[in-house]
Amino acid sequence: MNRFLSYRQTTGNQSGGAAAEFLRQHRRMAGLLPQASALLALKAECMKLLPSMFASCEVVRFEAGLLVIHLPNAAMLTKLKQQLPKLQEHLAQRGWQVTSIRLKVQVSAPAPTPAPASAPPRQLSQAALAALDELEHNLAQDRHSQDLHAAVKALLQSARHQSAE
Repeated sequence: MNRFLSYRQTTGNQSGGAAAEFLRQHRRMAGLLPQASALLALKAECMKLLPSMFASCEVVRFEAGLLVIHLPNAAMLTKLKQQLPKLQEHLAQRGWQVTSIRLKVQVSAPAPTPAPASAPPRQLSQAALAALDELEHNLAQDRHSQDLHAAVKALLQSARHQSAE
């Protein structure tokens, strides 16, 4: 907890939702709780000063006075760079010992696009069915055309089944 000298002890005891409860219940994960709570508290302090900017930013690390913030794009980075002295002063007034702030653009992966809905299978016209039926009867019955004969027969059965529905 020494890394977070200005961190308020009461914040760690408050309920932080399901994630905090999970961390509290698992011995190996409990060590992450102070750091996670500190990062959440830091983001809350930043939100108080610059709510519109920090709605899309993430406070990802605070170690040895260095605060690392991820931003979604370069435009936001430019805007926040102009506010850094004000932000650092605000955090110092609130007891956070932030000596430097590093900004990084962290572009998130786009959401996967859903696969287009497949169109319902088209039904063959009566003329097409008749032509396939004629082709099936006129195919030579030798070993070279067995596969073609089986494919035409399967196509006809499928087409007849679809038209019957």
